[in-house]
Amino acid sequence: MTRLGWSYESQSVQGPPDSLPKSVLYPDIGWAVLRSSWQDNATMLAVKSGFTWNHAHPDAGSFILFHEGKPVIIDSGTCSYSRPEYSSYYRQSKAHNVVLIDGAAQNPEDCSRGDRGVVTPGRLPDLLDLAGVRYVFADATGPTSWKFSRNYRHFLWIDGVLLIFDDIRTHEPGQLEWLLHYEGTMQTSRADLILTNGDAKVVVTPIFPPGMKAVEKKGLRDHDPDGQMTYLALSPQVTTREAKFVTAIVPLRKTDVGLGPEIDPLTDNDAAGVRIADGKTVTEVWLNLMADGQRMHRNSNNVIDGWDTDAYLLALTRPVGADANDPDSVTRCFIACGSYLRKNGKVMLHSLSKVDAVFTCGAPEMRIALHGQPITRASLRAAAQPRSVNLNGQPIDPAYDARNKTIMLQVATHE
Repeated sequence: MTRLGWSYESQSVQGPPDSLPKSVLYPDIGWAVLRSSWQDNATMLAVKSGFTWNHAHPDAGSFILFHEGKPVIIDSGTCSYSRPEYSSYYRQSKAHNVVLIDGAAQNPEDCSRGDRGVVTPGRLPDLLDLAGVRYVFADATGPTSWKFSRNYRHFLWIDGVLLIFDDIRTHEPGQLEWLLHYEGTMQTSRADLILTNGDAKVVVTPIFPPGMKAVEKKGLRDHDPDGQMTYLALSPQVTTREAKFVTAIVPLRKTDVGLGPEIDPLTDNDAAGVRIADGKTVTEVWLNLMADGQRMHRNSNNVIDGWDTDAYLLALTRPVGADANDPDSVTRCFIACGSYLRKNGKVMLHSLSKVDAVFTCGAPEMRIALHGQPITRASLRAAAQPRSVNLNGQPIDPAYDARNKTIMLQVATHE
């Protein structure tokens, strides 16, 4: 093709290369996008928790999910600015996938009754992506602080299962609602909510609190304020000012039998969790109920299923049939906001400060994602000295402590 003396050669592009990152965090605007691949039928999770004003709706902590190229869990969208519904519905928290208390989350003055914005925006302070584990933490407390003193949402996408942990505390007791806006149809199967949009099928399972009730509500369609669509509000059976929601979301593949991996609730000493079994591996995920600021001095210290830790979240993967009492049977470990993890005299993590981490165990190549303070020192378990170690995407040669069977790491972050 020639234009004004210049010659251009057009090339067809099949799609983005697989080498591009599949998880991206934009902390300045409070956005995160995570996807399973760059194929057209990939699963994509997008999370938002940033500033609110004008076009930035009051949706701190909200998320959407695409699967098989189709929108399944959605945002309500918008309409013409001249329509009253633009502010009375679309720019209200109820139009987004957030947690409400007595029908409210963010102050209506933030966006739809005066457009005053928020003094304290939401935050997405960290993202991890390694070895089949993706983790994003969304802090929506600031924008909802007129109603909430804690509004934390943790997204843990582990292999094919997305777990959402909500840590909620409000100023006054009321009716909490966990909102779910979806595209397509919804069916129920016991406690499961099955969302279908064309070839895409996603199973949503409320796990904690037990016995949640689902109420259908009417919202408005994207760019069609004259049309209605149904969304769900999941609520505990009693009014309260504090709750820990644990929700599993499974995007089903076409090859899946039934409703995907086996997912069972777990409970232990001041802890709630989920066991995920896919026939080859078992992953146990724990939420430390003592890590919510309720206790002084010893803070979040707890013993969960024999694991001594101060971690807020913990996930341990091992092969099916492996000895659950032996820490060296763990092949992958995830820790959020923890400084130590040990069991039966074996140290899995030791740090002088709290870290977020994912690391593989027991393989010749050890892969580690470790985020913490600007200077972080930590020791991680390696039952045998690994042939190679990759830390935060870079090869390193750490010291190995043969007596304690740990590798010693130091991470310096320069901003």
